[in-house]
Amino acid sequence: MKEGGKVGNISWAKNKQKQHHPICNETMNKETMNRAATFHKSIPGYATTPLYEPKALADKLGIAGLAVKDEGVRFEQGSFKVLGSTYALAAYFAEKEAFGIFDYASVQKLVDQRPSRTFATATDGNHGRGLAWAAKLFNQHANVYLPKGASRKRLEVVQELGAEAEITDVNYDRSVQYVKDRAAKKGWIVAQDTAWEGYTTFPNWIMQGYLTIVAEVLEQIRDKQKPTHLILQAGVGSFAGAIAGCCKQLFGDDIKIVIVEPARADCLYQSALADDGHPRQTSGDLSTNMKGLACGEVNPLAWDILKNVVDAFVTCPDSVADKGMGLLARSMENDSQIMAGEAGAVSAGLLDEIMKNESLAALKEHIGLDEHARVLLINTESRQ
Repeated sequence: MKEGGKVGNISWAKNKQKQHHPICNETMNKETMNRAATFHKSIPGYATTPLYEPKALADKLGIAGLAVKDEGVRFEQGSFKVLGSTYALAAYFAEKEAFGIFDYASVQKLVDQRPSRTFATATDGNHGRGLAWAAKLFNQHANVYLPKGASRKRLEVVQELGAEAEITDVNYDRSVQYVKDRAAKKGWIVAQDTAWEGYTTFPNWIMQGYLTIVAEVLEQIRDKQKPTHLILQAGVGSFAGAIAGCCKQLFGDDIKIVIVEPARADCLYQSALADDGHPRQTSGDLSTNMKGLACGEVNPLAWDILKNVVDAFVTCPDSVADKGMGLLARSMENDSQIMAGEAGAVSAGLLDEIMKNESLAALKEHIGLDEHARVLLINTESRQ
């Protein structure tokens, strides 16, 4: 069977490093999922985000079922990112108290007893907005730095939440370094959603916070048939690593997992091509309309999970994300309309490509995507 290649503007690679019986990840598992969900449910204003099942779209695609988790409405902040930031800040304050399970009220009591801190991050998408919201929730300060090319609207949204924010004159990866340097001088706490040598605790908490999504999906599907396929979009890979690692533990080899990235921000795809277990940087210039995915370096914590559980890595142009936006927004028959942004919709666009593009038959066969498939997608952001 073919193990990858380029089909038009889409490239894919079979993951040769996949472990058929991967060891349960120590941090992205059912226990941490339940801890994160318990915390988030205690936050004032919490509500489970919808899990839509667009039957007409599933029929059009030729699959047995499709479920789309809509994170675009999470805490009215436009994306799932707020889950990671709120949980990470709570874990930061609760850590010294050795809490096992903690809730918002107990953490807030600890916060009230201490001087406020400043949390700083670089963001190419919604992470900065999530951090600003979390800092406001706990009466803390947030400093957010957006990379060159970020929209003025994204900047203003973060500022409206009370954070200090600015657009730098460098790309995302260099903005991360800028934050590291400034934080070291100012005594700020780096609240980045990617890891590097000597910096793993905070990004690990952020990833654990994302697991509330999986907890909610389990509650929503209950006795229904479980998903057979999961397509996850990725930037540095933190979201994808957390969700994939937890779902692999819950569903085992019954679920096939595909990762999709922008063609010009393909660090995970390049890491898969290397086939030596070590992460690689992107081969592109990071230019994409999928702003939240425009990242050049892999989160090593995420890569350590993804290389063991993913079936295939795929890169695609912006046109695939545009197609996905149209598919989710088009309300066919009784299907609900989902107003996803580019980064949130690219998985839907890729699903359509795999099912309809005969040139991708080898990828379709490799992951067993056929008329019996029940596919789970996660819309990570609202249209902005």
